[in-house]
Amino acid sequence: MSERAATVIPLPLSVVESNIWDVTSWPSFLGDVDWVRRSSHERYLFGIRQGRRVEETLVAVRWHARDHRVTWREL
Repeated sequence: MSERAATVIPLPLSVVESNIWDVTSWPSFLGDVDWVRRSSHERYLFGIRQGRRVEETLVAVRWHARDHRVTWREL
């Protein structure tokens, strides 16, 4: 089963997109993400905190510029 979420951020679109564009900066605003490393094109290794443990998770991140959105899913 896939989970979906959406949010509205009360900032100009250019500001939001400039922060979202750099996936390696996501740990600064995603609570359970300890670190992010790029592994290949549109693929990132996320360190997800679960209690005291940090699980490594491969994630596909896709930028949809025309729709002004980004999607990601665990692989």
